[in-house]
Amino acid sequence: MHPLTQVLLVQRHLISLGVLTVTIALSAPCYALPYPHPSLPNQIVNNKIQPPTPIAMNDDNGQAVDEYQLATVSGTVTYLQRIALPPHATVVVKLEEVSRADAPSVMLDEQVIETNGQQVPIPFTLTYDPAKIQQRFRYVVRAQIFYGDRLRWTSTKIYSVITQDNPTEVEIQLEQVR
Repeated sequence: MHPLTQVLLVQRHLISLGVLTVTIALSAPCYALPYPHPSLPNQIVNNKIQPPTPIAMNDDNGQAVDEYQLATVSGTVTYLQRIALPPHATVVVKLEEVSRADAPSVMLDEQVIETNGQQVPIPFTLTYDPAKIQQRFRYVVRAQIFYGDRLRWTSTKIYSVITQDNPTEVEIQLEQVR
């Protein structure tokens, strides 16, 4: 998992816990945050294998949700053209519920990835609470790449995930915005 993603997830968890004054952990270098990833049974911290430690969060009703009750949608963002990304491009990947034709989509998770010179394919991992998933609903993943505040690449196809026999791992191919 990208270190910036780890910081953003930790910040999101801290905010959902109502802990707004914890700045020591967020100001430490990213590699010092032993944030467990749900798909990894153990992590290596200071060259020692450590079992993951759950981070408590609250759901919409204020009930505690163990991080390991969360599930993930993962994959890569790529495009076919042989064009290098600039060093400071930003990739935005969103998991959305899009079942209602007459209503806006509902975002379940978003990952913002600063590429820092990394080129496609760019890996991503989005988390969601499986208890909130309704099998009759439709869930999709969308992605965009920005150069500064300018949209340069976007997904134009539908990448359905989670329900109705759809996968939880996808490769999103973007099209260049002209």
